[in-house]
Amino acid sequence: MPRSRIRLCIDNARLLALVRLSGEVTGQDVVAAAEKLHAHATWDARCDVIWDYRAITSFVILPDEVAAILHARTRNSTGRDFILVKRDIEYAIARLYAYRAHGLGKEVQLCWHLDEVLAALELPALPGRLQRCVERSEAA
Repeated sequence: MPRSRIRLCIDNARLLALVRLSGEVTGQDVVAAAEKLHAHATWDARCDVIWDYRAITSFVILPDEVAAILHARTRNSTGRDFILVKRDIEYAIARLYAYRAHGLGKEVQLCWHLDEVLAALELPALPGRLQRCVERSEAA
């Protein structure tokens, strides 16, 4: 069974991070990604985060993992979350997270296209460092 992969990159000048999950992803993988991001040496809690789910091939989250994901992704982050999806299943799971996170005061935007994220961030393109992160992930 292919394992999930986590790639992350932070652009401190723009207070923007990108987390790209790929392969077969579980709730534990999402928690691990958030913990890895928050433990990164250059992490700043004010960063907006693009959670890129477009390369996920299988996404399974158990009911008891929802609270753990919510805690991991909101405990050390005051910035906005942008969740980028391409399939209905990721959209549905992200929608549940967005609903629960909104109750905690976390701003979450679900997007089908990168252009939507860029427009919300008022950026003409993904910053070079983050774009390279996506390209390396796609090449792997």
